[in-house]
Amino acid sequence: MQMPLGPWRGAQVAVACMNLRETVLADGGAVIYVRYLRVDGSDGGPQGGAQIAAILHPISDHLVIDKYAIDAFDNTKLHAYLRCLNAGTVILAGIATSHAVIATALTAVRHHYKVHVDPLTVTGVDSETHATALHRLRHTDGVTVAPLSVAI
Repeated sequence: MQMPLGPWRGAQVAVACMNLRETVLADGGAVIYVRYLRVDGSDGGPQGGAQIAAILHPISDHLVIDKYAIDAFDNTKLHAYLRCLNAGTVILAGIATSHAVIATALTAVRHHYKVHVDPLTVTGVDSETHATALHRLRHTDGVTVAPLSVAI
């Protein structure tokens, strides 16, 4: 959470993600956390930056999936869990837009999910790569980049 990020700081994204989580839960949706780890089980991000923010601590009935690569679908059970939930749409949030968010979004589309990215709930390692990733996502069939209230 202390890493330099852009355009939003980690704390801003965490608060936006907390609000998103509450909206999804109020709508009866499921929340799945994805945690990036190294093969030895340690935090996979630079400077311990891949941990789940304290204000987003998973509630007991929320699923936490550990991933060891950038894409949340890569060698995880995410797709299987989403199928069990009969999910048609995946809402992505977190850090970093130009890495995990875009990789996971593109795989979700290949798995035939609709993907939604609220631009206030994601940030990049810098503003330029963040903007480039959002631009690419906006031009990807099956992906909506907009505040949550307008798409779902």
